[in-house]
Amino acid sequence: MASSSSLLLNANFFKPKAPRVSEENVLYFISKHLDSIIAIELFMASYPDVYRRELNDVYLRLKPIHEDFLNKIFSAKLKQAEKILLANPEFVFLLLTLKGSAKNSRGHTIKGTPLQIAAAALDVGYHDGEEGMVEMLIRHMKKLPNGESIIAKQLKERFPDDYEDHSDTIDKINLSELDIVFHSIKQFDGLTINGTHPKFALDIFLAKQSATNSGLNFSNKSLITSLRFYDKHYIKYDAYHPIINWGAKPARLSFTWSNLIGTLQDSFPDNILLALQQGISHITNEQKHLDRDSKLNIQDLGNDFAFNALGQQAPNHYVKYIQRSGIGIWPPAPSGYDKASPMTKCTTKYFKRKKAVLKEILNEFTKEPKKTSSFRF
Repeated sequence: MASSSSLLLNANFFKPKAPRVSEENVLYFISKHLDSIIAIELFMASYPDVYRRELNDVYLRLKPIHEDFLNKIFSAKLKQAEKILLANPEFVFLLLTLKGSAKNSRGHTIKGTPLQIAAAALDVGYHDGEEGMVEMLIRHMKKLPNGESIIAKQLKERFPDDYEDHSDTIDKINLSELDIVFHSIKQFDGLTINGTHPKFALDIFLAKQSATNSGLNFSNKSLITSLRFYDKHYIKYDAYHPIINWGAKPARLSFTWSNLIGTLQDSFPDNILLALQQGISHITNEQKHLDRDSKLNIQDLGNDFAFNALGQQAPNHYVKYIQRSGIGIWPPAPSGYDKASPMTKCTTKYFKRKKAVLKEILNEFTKEPKKTSSFRF
């Protein structure tokens, strides 16, 4: 016969346990009342007795999958992202609707739903029939209950009616700050002792850049403006090795290309970096689709990315880019380099087309159809 003490110790064993809530009901509860992974965490901390076991079980399984999904999206890994959706049918609704934080291969972060992150990264197809990350997500979201309404709500939240005006205002401020960097480069004599090194001006410019919670999470205006600045002032000197022909102009050339243009490119999302690595003209002029299977290799981009150019210059930065892009090779003479602006033109064309594609998608889902009068004469 069991002692009274042992019965007391095991009293909880005989208490009736609350019936477990089905996972389906927990998923429904999250979809209706919680909009992000953080919201789930806050709810569990604030109401530990509500769906405690069941909600915790779902959360522990969902969180790593959702985090991996968002990272794949921001890193432009379309096939891998879609595989996660197909492998987790029970979580499809939450994967496509919950907000979270994503990190790409460069360590840049962004918050939002998968669709908001992909749209903010301008990850849309360039060519007709080419599916970008945004198009892939929309294809799956249309299958959700009220899918088109969810798409419209998410896009409207990230791209409100005034997002273009807001972006233009930020660009104007950035370009005025960029003029200070240009002026500093023009005064640069190749040495830090005789005057102000343009790196100081560039550091101040970069420190004033801030991420925005609406529209695109990057700006291409500063890059295009810097490429035009390069074309105007320094492109003809790119035939010379900056160490052999050391002086003011090669030093300004090298700083403009490696430090300024490289740093601006480094701030771009992965799908844009992959296009730069592949060669912009291959996409714009040769009608090739983005090669998402290639590994983003910073070394392949040569001096397109930021590092300290002084003492580490590679000759013919621009020519190397042109050769990789398939635009053509100019004769190795200064006079032949004044027409080496096709890269600027291709890059401008690339962003213009991608923004137009995104605008079409936004108009499709967020613009209310014009009301027509039913009055007849």
